[in-house]
This record gives sequence, structure tokens and C-alpha cells, in this order.
Amino acid sequence: MGSFFLALGWTMGLMTIFAGRSIQKRKRWIFTLVIAGLQCASFPFGTALGVFTFLLLFRESVRRLYQVDAPST
Repeated sequence: MGSFFLALGWTMGLMTIFAGRSIQKRKRWIFTLVIAGLQCASFPFGTALGVFTFLLLFRESVRRLYQVDAPST
């Protein structure tokens, strides 16, 4: 049981780092939103991280940056 929670914690940590890198590169907008939502369950620091990520990603200026870098098909 302990190994499961340890693996879950490491996985969540790695996914959080990957989401941060995605914000930096302005890619994977939806993935970053999903990770922010999952972070909200981790009170108190994860909640703050998730809420501020939502506030950042839903700004109109940030959404335009993600759309500009998106490949056109």
C-alpha cells in the first residue's frame, strides 16, 4: 500500500514538472488544465498552485499565445 502511494506521489510530481515545462513552451493547454485540477486536491499548496494555474491559463492574452504557437492544419 505504501509503495502505491509513493509511486502516485512521484508520478504526480513528475506530471506537475512536465505541466510547468508545457506552460513555459506554450504547449499542451488542456493537459496543463487537467494537472491543475488534480493539484487542487492536494491542500494547501496544491490548491494554491492549481487555482493560480487556472487564473493564468484562462487569461485572454495567454490563450492567444497558445493559439499563435499552435500548428495550423
